Amino acid sequence: MTIKLNKSEVHFLRTLASTRSFFNRNNNTLDQKFASNKSGFEIDFDGCLSEYAFCKWHNIHFGLSLGDDTAGQPDCVYKNLIIDIKSTRLPQGRMIVKLNSQPMDMYVLAIVEDDYTIRFAGYSRSEDIKKDENVRNLGTGDSYVLDQHQLLKFKENVHKKN
Repeated sequence: MTIKLNKSEVHFLRTLASTRSFFNRNNNTLDQKFASNKSGFEIDFDGCLSEYAFCKWHNIHFGLSLGDDTAGQPDCVYKNLIIDIKSTRLPQGRMIVKLNSQPMDMYVLAIVEDDYTIRFAGYSRSEDIKKDENVRNLGTGDSYVLDQHQLLKFKENVHKKN
């Protein structure tokens, strides 16, 4: 599923990401990134884009928290599932979950194709990704890793009205 954002949404999310980045850097919050040379702002911006796009797609609440209270917290709750959205700008990016991550019900992989286009590559239930056979070291320590072909796919027409 691909979600397109408009200029107003992207401008708002850029502002929110800038504010979150400011708070996170001032509070020495560790960036949740893997093998990336992106700045804290870029990581926060991609996260905002992905979280907002998922919430827009499912017509659910998008969190507007600014401080360090967001670190390690779920990105959203959908159908009583606690969800963590992972984002990357790599077209063949992988789902990467830290070994000691907070408990979540589901992980979603968002591919940020550009500032206006977010593609949801798939998802994994926590019990499916958090298995010994999924532990890999991609150069930043051991993590749970799934390639895109290993993810469960979203049903494209689930939310379409007849």
